[in-house]
Amino acid sequence: MREFGLGYLVHATCAKPTDPGERPLPTSPGGSSFVVARGTGMVPSLLNHPPEQAIARSRRQQERAAGAGG
Repeated sequence: MREFGLGYLVHATCAKPTDPGERPLPTSPGGSSFVVARGTGMVPSLLNHPPEQAIARSRRQQERAAGAGG
């Protein structure tokens, strides 16, 4: 999870094994992200975007919503 101005970005990853002898984990799901809006708690879906792109897209969506009066 990562905090930024508009809210919190949650980016899906696989947990790291705690025991070095454990079997390797599958590849990370990569890209699946969502943002929890700070002011409203809304959770818009932002699938298949790396964290920086997901944050940028969230900001653009917020700006559009503000421009539309919503």
